[in-house]
This record gives sequence, C-alpha cells and structure tokens, in this order.
Amino acid sequence: MNTLPPLTQVGRIGRRHGTRGELTLHLTHALENSENEMPAYVFVTLDSLPVPYFINHWRGKGGASYIVRFDGVDSEESAAELVGCEISLPTDEVPTRQGETSGWHAFVGYRVETAQGLPIGKVTAVDDRNANILLYVTTENGKEVLLPLHDDFVSAHYEEERLLRLDLPQGILSINE
Repeated sequence: MNTLPPLTQVGRIGRRHGTRGELTLHLTHALENSENEMPAYVFVTLDSLPVPYFINHWRGKGGASYIVRFDGVDSEESAAELVGCEISLPTDEVPTRQGETSGWHAFVGYRVETAQGLPIGKVTAVDDRNANILLYVTTENGKEVLLPLHDDFVSAHYEEERLLRLDLPQGILSINE
C-alpha cells in the first residue's frame, strides 16, 4: 500500500474563474521555486482525503493569488466541486525563499476560538497583502468567515494544540452572518 508523505497546507481554492474550469488559488506559501516554476501537482482535500491534481496551466493574479487549470477540470461544474478546498504539498516540496518568514501564515490549520473558549472554526488561509490582515476561517457547518487579525486581538495561541484564541471586537462575528 502506498503511503502519503507528510503534507503542508499551502492555501485554499477560492472561486471559479471563467467558464473553462479555471480556479483562483489563495496561497499562504509561495508555490513557485527559485526558477519561478510551479509544482507539477498539488493535493486538494476532498471529503477529508488528499487527492492529487496536476496543474495544466497557471498565471499570477497578484499578491498570493493565482489562476490555475487542473488536468481533468474543464467546466464550471467540475471547478465548482473544488471551491473552498484546502491545497497541500508534500512538506519537503514546499518552496522556501531566502529570508522568507511565515508570520501570520503559521496560523493556517489552527482551530480558532473566542477568548471565552467558544469555537469559531479552522483557519484555512491568511490574506496579508495589505495592512488589514484577514483570516479565512471555515466554521463547523462549512461556512467561510473572514476575521480581522491584529496583535491586539490575539488573546492566546497554543502551538502544540494548534489553537488560536481571539478577543474580537463586539459584533464582528455577526458581520459574517
């Protein structure tokens, strides 16, 4: 039986792009290597299982976003099935660049709770392209919420438990309803 190598989440699939199966990827790690090449494939998490998808075509969209077309995904319908899924690479294949730091992206995969310990969801991506950093958090019912992230909001984080506690401004969670 083949076993998978350890995987590192590197982002998530955003929305569909166009009508030919293209998708927008929101990344937490740079995927291009030092020669500005994308990996041949990524793992897409479907029903809690990592499934390899080969990259047919890609282009930068700006910041940490890319537009990609996967082999076998050639329609709006097949692309729609992948929207919101996590993207991973084998840990030893995640490109790093000299001087690159993970920063807020280290929280991808963490569970998020309020400062009072009430569950919010799991961090699937971080958008740090401008000064207003946002966490993409998927709730237990599958809904994606955006939460602002600032040093003042982090009441605690526990690396071993992969848990982030946030003391959010009143009413911020109801904005996403």
